[in-house]
Amino acid sequence: MHSQRRNSSSTSNMMYINLKLKGTEAMMIGDGLNDVLSLKEAGVGVSINAKSELNLMAADVIILNENLWKIPILFNLMNLANKVVHINLLWAFAYNIVIARKILL
Repeated sequence: MHSQRRNSSSTSNMMYINLKLKGTEAMMIGDGLNDVLSLKEAGVGVSINAKSELNLMAADVIILNENLWKIPILFNLMNLANKVVHINLLWAFAYNIVIARKILL
């Protein structure tokens, strides 16, 4: 993920589009109406204390207070969810192999 300070909404939106074209993901953290396009274009859009319906619809994650220390917790939560998905896939493949073996024998 890239981290850059944004100058304006239009330049940040173009930055995310350029990163997407290069195959790189970026996270946008925004709190106003001017961030809606960037939140939508980013790989992960995080809205802080969303005050409008557009921010709620554009963001992937909504933090209800203005505490930015929730962002590292968000990364930990994403890593944990990713591990759970991989473990569930492993169990599903193992289960299907056992069931298929019983049916074929």
